[in-house]
Amino acid sequence: MLPAPDGKLIYVTSMQPDALSVLDTERGKIVKTLPLGQFPRAMLLTNDGKRAYVINSVDNTLSVINLQDYSIERVIAFAGGNAEHYGFGRQLAMALSPDEKWLAFANTIGSTVELINTETLEPLPIRENEAEILNVQSLRFLADNKQLRIVTDNTLLDISVPDRAITQQVLSCEGKELQNAVLNSDGTLIAVQTPSADHWLLVKISTRSVIGYYPLTTIGYGMKFSNNDGLLFDKGLNDIRVLDRDRSLDPQDTEITPLCFEDPNNQDDIGW
Repeated sequence: MLPAPDGKLIYVTSMQPDALSVLDTERGKIVKTLPLGQFPRAMLLTNDGKRAYVINSVDNTLSVINLQDYSIERVIAFAGGNAEHYGFGRQLAMALSPDEKWLAFANTIGSTVELINTETLEPLPIRENEAEILNVQSLRFLADNKQLRIVTDNTLLDISVPDRAITQQVLSCEGKELQNAVLNSDGTLIAVQTPSADHWLLVKISTRSVIGYYPLTTIGYGMKFSNNDGLLFDKGLNDIRVLDRDRSLDPQDTEITPLCFEDPNNQDDIGW
């Protein structure tokens, strides 16, 4: 569910009956219903509110929607076929570049990240050294529009746009898994759960330093940043917890399970 920029409309995707519904907030009624592919689960709007991108998760397709006349501009089918036999909870990471010229989508079925030119709507698959990119948890374009940052369960990758060359690769050390890792809006911070799953760490990627520590009384299952990155929303089993970035415990005074990373450029182990 996303509001239009002026707040007068709300766009809602529904997996039954596989459609986009347009709600008029002033009249409190649905004014348009647009059929989509099977299980539309993830959606992005352009800043001007004229276009929507919707991932149809079972079809493994992207519907590009003109919100001015409610027409389907194109349906892009991704490599790997449909996802009928995949678990419902698979990650549907998707991001628009700040200049909105590029869209990126984690194609779990095809084991790639799709880089899409929003003018031509042609996908360009990204692979890691010609190998599969697996288990993408989060992705964001950096502010310069020239880099796409990808976080999997054991790797952080920076990819140049549009040539798709790897400019930075940081591998997890000793096989440690990044659990529930999520990038903030401009890709400069990462919130990651430690293996014990009893606290979140907030890490500044440029320095690889922990700048926030947030203990949990029960296990967290996912994290999202607020639009201004000031709050973190942690999904518990039966609740959502709001964490204020400024109310972190001091990482220096708290025992933290280290997240050790090896930088392949200099072979130095770096502790987060």
